[in-house]
Amino acid sequence: MLLLLVLALPALLIAFQFQATHRIDVGAGNDGFYLRGIYAQEQGNDTDFRWLSGDSEIVVPGAPGNSTWTASLRISNGRPPGSTAPTIRVLADGREVARYSVETPFQDYIFQFHRPPLADENLLIAIQSQTFDPPGDDDNRQLGVVLDTISLSPARDRAAEPYVYPPAYAIAAFALLAGLAGFLGYLGTPTLGAAAAIFVLLTGMIVGQIREPDITIAYIFNLLLILAATVIATVALRPIVRRLYARGGVILATREERWLGGIFAFGALAHLAGVFFPGFAAHDLIFQTHRVEDILRGNFLLSVISSEWGYQRTPYPPALYALMAPFAAITNTLYGDTALPLRLLPPLIDATSPFLIFLGLTQLSTNQA
Repeated sequence: MLLLLVLALPALLIAFQFQATHRIDVGAGNDGFYLRGIYAQEQGNDTDFRWLSGDSEIVVPGAPGNSTWTASLRISNGRPPGSTAPTIRVLADGREVARYSVETPFQDYIFQFHRPPLADENLLIAIQSQTFDPPGDDDNRQLGVVLDTISLSPARDRAAEPYVYPPAYAIAAFALLAGLAGFLGYLGTPTLGAAAAIFVLLTGMIVGQIREPDITIAYIFNLLLILAATVIATVALRPIVRRLYARGGVILATREERWLGGIFAFGALAHLAGVFFPGFAAHDLIFQTHRVEDILRGNFLLSVISSEWGYQRTPYPPALYALMAPFAAITNTLYGDTALPLRLLPPLIDATSPFLIFLGLTQLSTNQA
C-alpha cells in the first residue's frame, strides 16, 4: 500500500501530460460547469447558445502551467439591426489578451495566451462586454454578447518540458489517497483489501484524468470533503453506538463494531460520491434550502402548497431543517453556501441505519432464545 502512495503522484503527473482540446458547446449539456455570469440556455436558428452578461467568466479546473493556449470563441453581438457593434475585452488569469468589436453574424474570434509553470490552479477567462436592454418590457436583462462555442487548446512551451500539475490539486490528490488509507486502517481493514481500495481509487483518478480531466480534477476536492466528513462522523458515532447498545442490553464485539463501521462508511461514501459529483444537483435542493433559510429567520411554522391536499397550504414539518440550520449558518458565514449541510448531512444520517437494524435484530434473536 505504501508503494501505491509513493507511485500515485508520478502516475497522475504522467496522466496529466495527455492534454486535449477543451470544446464546450455553449447552450447544451453541462456547459454551466464552466461558465459564470451567464443567462439560461437558449435556442435559435438551429443554434444552442447563451447570452453573456457584462462580466462573464469561463473557468477550466486544473489547467496546466508551462503552456501556451490557443482559444476560439464563437460569438455574435445579437443586437437589433442598425445597433452599434459592442466591444469586448478578454482577460486570461487577469491579463488582457484580446479586444474585439463583435459583429452581428457568428464569427470565431481566436487569440493566444501563455500560462507560467506555477500558474493559478484554474484557468479563468473573463469576458467583459458592453450591455444593452432588449426592446420591450418583457425582457429587462442586461445582455452582453451571444456565445455559441468555446475551444481551448494547450501546447507545451518546449516539447521536452512537461505540463506542470497544479500544486493544490497534487496535494489534494495525495491527501485523498493517504486519508483513505488511514481511514481503512482505522476500520481494521486487512492490508490486501485496503491496498485494493487504494488501487481502485488511483486507477479511477488516472483514467478520469485522461478521459474527463476537468470533471476529475474538480471531483478530487469534493471527494476529499466527503472523506473528511465520513471520517469525522465515524469517529463521533463510535462512543454513541457503544452507549446505545449498552442501554439496549447488547454486547457489541470489536469485530462487529468494525463491520458496522465499515458498512456505515461505505454507505455514506457511496451516497455522498453521487451527491457531490460535479454538475449534479437534486431537483428539490432549492426548495429545501429555502426551508432552512425560513428556520434561520425564526419561522418554525412552515407550510407549503400541497398537491396531495388539493393545492391548499398545509403544515410542513420543520425538524430536519431545525437540525440543519446551525450548520447552514456556519457554512453560509464561511463559504456563502447555505445548501452544503443539506447535501452533506442527510446521506450521513441515512447511513446510520445499519446500527439500528443490527441492534434490533440482535435484541429480537436474544428474546426468542
